Amino acid sequence: HSDHYASLRKRAPDFSANLLSWTRHMATEESEAKGSPAASDPASAGAPAPNLGGSEVPTNQTGISEVSMAYDAMEREYKKYTARLQENAPRILLVGDTGAGKSSLVNLVFGFKPKDGATVRAGGRPCTQNFAEWGPLPSAPVRVIDSKGIEKRGDQVEQVSKYIEDSLQKDAMEHVHVVWYFVGDRWQEGDKEHVQKLQEMCGVVVVMNKTDARKPEEVENTRKAIQEDLPSIEIVLCGDPRGTMNWIKQECVAGHSNKHFELDMERRRWICQKVTGCDDQGNMVRCGDSGDDQPYGYVDLVNLTVDHLPKMCKESFLAAQRVDLSRKHRLAAAATATASVAAAVVGAAPIPFADYPIFTAIEAGLYGTILAIYNLPVVDGASAAFAVGLGAGCVGLTGLGA
Repeated sequence: HSDHYASLRKRAPDFSANLLSWTRHMATEESEAKGSPAASDPASAGAPAPNLGGSEVPTNQTGISEVSMAYDAMEREYKKYTARLQENAPRILLVGDTGAGKSSLVNLVFGFKPKDGATVRAGGRPCTQNFAEWGPLPSAPVRVIDSKGIEKRGDQVEQVSKYIEDSLQKDAMEHVHVVWYFVGDRWQEGDKEHVQKLQEMCGVVVVMNKTDARKPEEVENTRKAIQEDLPSIEIVLCGDPRGTMNWIKQECVAGHSNKHFELDMERRRWICQKVTGCDDQGNMVRCGDSGDDQPYGYVDLVNLTVDHLPKMCKESFLAAQRVDLSRKHRLAAAATATASVAAAVVGAAPIPFADYPIFTAIEAGLYGTILAIYNLPVVDGASAAFAVGLGAGCVGLTGLGA
């Protein structure tokens, strides 16, 4: 819709000014009908009714000013809100062997991918020889520390523990708040002691990534081994079969072979058609278990992680993640409720029409906050369309007040 928005942005000043002329014209007619003096605006007195769709209507700079005010208020609140989120960005430490899928998981959850080396994208900066930190970004207010090159064994395990211990001696926002502990093909010797030590210092979530590319029995055996060693540990099974054929499982949840699957290759879905019995009318009853190629496990990872974070970091983390929209909806609803209360207070002011610029600022600020929550930039097109609508509304009401 970029062409549409570009066209709308071009027409915005004229539209707003025309709407202003129309509202002033209507206010004048209403005043004359009541026998009262016309609105004290020489530009509107005796002026013909403007044609909102035409190009011959004279423009008025007040309309441009109101639209600009709405846009500026929106952009200002967007920057203010994203800055606050970045100040409270949680720090997440990735621990796992090379090839565990740490970078791909971060990319899917937060929308950026950690790079190797000292010169990195997305605000990365080297911390020590074996650790590099990325973020926070306006679109991803989270700080991700990658223990690059560190395998989970020997003296290298001590480096991870020492790094966390050192962080706990600093300001609260410099702590390692949670560890994502990646498990590869098997639960290795020493993993149990390492995780237990990490749990004494911060929250830990065990991540079994790329499970879509592994045999189901292998995944289940590894999960059981972890659960036996650490009964209370939280384990997340993640996978992203998009772009592969791994979405077609070997068997359904009931244990039926995939030879009973009906495949929809266009939609990349499968459904198990294994006959399991008959109903009272004698119709065949089929299994009905189904699946698709969508990523899985990442919403669980978000929910478990947020439980380990300090209160001041939760909002930033939920705004940064991109996999659980229901969490973002709640943040947006809370922001809307706050703006509604503020608008109610302003609306109680006894001076008519004096509160419309304040209403404009509140609504534009809410729009900027919602953009930040959903990781959307203040782009010219959509934001201009919003500013036109909000600014024009304020112009119209201000014109009536005049």
